[in-house]
Amino acid sequence: MGMKINVKLLILYLYAFILMYLPDFSYAIKINNFILLAFATGIYIVKYLLKKDKTYFSYLKRKPIFVFIVLDILATCYYAIRTLIAGTDITDFYNMRIMQNLMPILYMLGALIIYKELNDIGYTKEQKYKFIINVILIQSFIAISMIFLESLRNIALNIFYSNHEFNEYITQSRLYGICDGDYTYGFQILHGIFALFILMYAYFYKKKRYILYSIITLMVTFLNGRFGIIIFFIGILSFILYLLIKKMDIIKVLKILSFTIITGALMVLIIYEFLPNTFILIEHAYNDVISFVNEEDTANNETASLVSMIFFPTGLSIIFGCGFRIFGYKGKEYGFNETSDVGFVNDAFMGGVVYMILLYSGYFYLIAYIKKFFKKFCFERTVTNLFIICIFLANIKGEVFRSHLLMTNIILLLTVIMLSGGEKNGEK
Repeated sequence: MGMKINVKLLILYLYAFILMYLPDFSYAIKINNFILLAFATGIYIVKYLLKKDKTYFSYLKRKPIFVFIVLDILATCYYAIRTLIAGTDITDFYNMRIMQNLMPILYMLGALIIYKELNDIGYTKEQKYKFIINVILIQSFIAISMIFLESLRNIALNIFYSNHEFNEYITQSRLYGICDGDYTYGFQILHGIFALFILMYAYFYKKKRYILYSIITLMVTFLNGRFGIIIFFIGILSFILYLLIKKMDIIKVLKILSFTIITGALMVLIIYEFLPNTFILIEHAYNDVISFVNEEDTANNETASLVSMIFFPTGLSIIFGCGFRIFGYKGKEYGFNETSDVGFVNDAFMGGVVYMILLYSGYFYLIAYIKKFFKKFCFERTVTNLFIICIFLANIKGEVFRSHLLMTNIILLLTVIMLSGGEKNGEK
């Protein structure tokens, strides 16, 4: 029985890694990572059908899960119709984004599989969180190992360059870990969020060693980008502010503040010593922000560039959208010559307020249920509040709802927390 559970758990770890990181090995095995995920998910679902196990399918009937799926389908249909009106050819499935926009449903199916399998093994709520953290740590150790093992890092380089042109600057300063190739946006931001998640776990469950795990996880963000670092520290500062306002716990605030300062300094020293190219990346980010604040050299300033990308469609288009993204000048074929990386801006151009409500509501419906189940100051409520802040910030830097890495993990974490809360309150 023990061996059977161990094998089952080992397979589940592999599946969870595929779901959470969508590793793209298509350069070697010629199989698309989304097809790999769909295939693995299908195997589990077929298993439930053959065993006539109705538990999994009962999760799909839960109101927040059902509403999430329906809203995603409605958002997909709305954008497909809006982009056809804008002039997209009906045979242009890529720009209609039907498959891309339906991917959150696949991620939800995967999240439910992980929750059910852990339930069947007999894991408690806390053990489910630890399982997710273990998967995160596996990735973190892989990424850190790439600093010392060039042959291992070649995997990351092959993944990235299978879909990107060669960039010496990125090769020297980033690309550590195994994911879908979205190293410079989704992956680095994701591990900033994960580091917060683990730190909150350490705080609420009083597990001091998980503070170290949080630092190890944050290291992946340092290795791959800058914005995830900002999100991590803003998250901690938000938590400190909450403690001051709600709890007036000065001692704990000082402890967390000290941890934040020491962690930041330690990370910078390690990066400076072992990864000088990555240190230059961090130094450049600091100088960039300072220059923007002092209104110096705004022509080549990335912060100023990001601010200039915040604009929205006018007239009725703000309500119904324009039917196209403008990221990377994708609006040019529709006669729009401006570009923006900002997620909120692209969402507005795609489908306006109508589309944004449909798109965002499914996620916030899950969040609303979590807040219903966890009404007191606790791990779940705190993490969910931090998720809201992180999603907002990430959707300014880029497109959260086009980042498969961010979507699948937001869905996974919210679903596991929400279902744990439902069982805690006697929902079946």
